[in-house]
Amino acid sequence: METVNEIRTEKTEAKNFLKKLTKIREIALIFIIVLFSIVLSIANPVFLTSENILNILLSISITGFLTLGMTVALIAGGFDLSVGSVTALVGIIAGNIFISTENIFLALLVSLLVALVMGSLNGLLITIGGLNPFIATLSIMGIARGLVYIISKGAPMSLMKLPEWLKDIGRGHLFGIPYIVIIFFIAAIIFHILLKYSRQMRKVFYVGSNEDAAYFSGINPNKIKFFVYLMIGFLCWIAGVLAIARFKSASPTFGTGLEMTAISAAVIGGASLSGGEGTVFGSTLGLILLGIVSGALVLLGISVYWQQLISSLVLLIAVLMDSIIERTKANKRI
Repeated sequence: METVNEIRTEKTEAKNFLKKLTKIREIALIFIIVLFSIVLSIANPVFLTSENILNILLSISITGFLTLGMTVALIAGGFDLSVGSVTALVGIIAGNIFISTENIFLALLVSLLVALVMGSLNGLLITIGGLNPFIATLSIMGIARGLVYIISKGAPMSLMKLPEWLKDIGRGHLFGIPYIVIIFFIAAIIFHILLKYSRQMRKVFYVGSNEDAAYFSGINPNKIKFFVYLMIGFLCWIAGVLAIARFKSASPTFGTGLEMTAISAAVIGGASLSGGEGTVFGSTLGLILLGIVSGALVLLGISVYWQQLISSLVLLIAVLMDSIIERTKANKRI
């Protein structure tokens, strides 16, 4: 029979192993990003220009907010397939109300409430309803996308009359860096600090690692999960508002597939599909890598159909890597 000290030693060894694995994965991602950048700059000198780099960062920043939420959801042992559709719904509702009333604050407030309701519904279906996150968030995804088409009647909305301060957020720069990029990286730093040092956010790791153990240690898993999905709703609102600020329009097709990009970025960055692991830094690196791949395909003139195929292959490779790592950890515990 194992002694308490032996059990503690095993837990410490497992924790140290996971830390080393995370570090190795993040270092490997940095190496791949640098290698890709060098190779692509040789193939096309335009790739490493400051303008192209900023375009890549701008292209991933709105999706970045969804990736932050997805990272936390994966750490908690879940995920959210509705993020792209909820983000589109935010834009359509805000756009529709603004066109009708010309009151941007009312538009932003109502769209925020809708985003929080969608996040709350996900949380309630999973916690109170006992539904699998896949079924729950897929249902909300369908509801949100359906509402998008009902409200918009399938047509995009022009929002050229948005207030100048909001348009400035979408098109403005600080020292040559787009405001949207700056806002995303500030948010990423905040989430990194919260996940690392906040006692409340650390509970997400405990719930994702072992829900029963978390419960018996005094943590309410359902409360944590509900909070996570409510937070994702808020992040969808930010993404939706930034999208209409950037594009000065609201499209019913916006956000399609963004949930897969967010999941891919988080998993590539080290978030585990089985829960309990993940870092904002890793997910951000994963998102940057996907942005580089997408930007490279555009520069090289590769068809959009191939882009979809390659993105799916990247996700498949990331999931296979996660599966291999999970088996390695299981063998380590044995």
